[in-house]
Amino acid sequence: EQKQRWLPKLASGERLSAFALTEPCAGSDLTALRTRAVLQGDEYVVSGEKLFITNVVPGRTIGLVCLVNDKPAVLIVDLPEEENEHFLHALKHTYNRGIIFRDFRVPATNLLVPPRGSGLTIAYHGLNLGRIALCANAAGTMRQMLANMSPSAKIRGTYGEPIEKRELVRRRLGRLAGLIVSCDALVAWCSSLIDQGYRGERECIVAKIFGSEAMKEAAIELYMKTHGGRSFLAGHSFGDNVHE
Repeated sequence: EQKQRWLPKLASGERLSAFALTEPCAGSDLTALRTRAVLQGDEYVVSGEKLFITNVVPGRTIGLVCLVNDKPAVLIVDLPEEENEHFLHALKHTYNRGIIFRDFRVPATNLLVPPRGSGLTIAYHGLNLGRIALCANAAGTMRQMLANMSPSAKIRGTYGEPIEKRELVRRRLGRLAGLIVSCDALVAWCSSLIDQGYRGERECIVAKIFGSEAMKEAAIELYMKTHGGRSFLAGHSFGDNVHE
């Protein structure tokens, strides 16, 4: 019944989804949750604050992790079309916001209760998929860096020859290619585990951390240093991202 209610609009794009877990005092540590939903009649009354919730704006359908009867649970919440006294944004950073609930009412039928396990099982599965996606995104971003570095190294010259001839630059290009292949391999490995029905949490966490660290190294140690001072010019992909 819940799938029939929400999935068609999510699949069509009429509604977009977000996942609200992090709080000022709680991230992965669910024991520190403070956002609470109290059952009153046929509705839950929600109060609490969430931070760093990517893609949450008014009019979205979100999975809200909160305390129900003092235990972590997931409520599917249709956010109103605009802010009101019961729902408002705590932080206005685009696409990655904080939200505040003040006696916000949600139908009791919105409590996520799957046939097996709990709503948190579904939520954690979504987190694992996001960890794989982050590693895949890192591979794609580093491909863009490599595609930009290679021709630049052919054009830019020092002491009469292009810098692509320099051992240092060749090492950077090789290192970047290796990081890309590594991220690809982790994505393939973790995806296959999920497809086979494994939880794969540890493997997916490895993929997320490796992808994040690889992209950071690629941006600073390889991409920026190969482009030199040009990296900070307006219109350069690295410089624009740093400034933003």
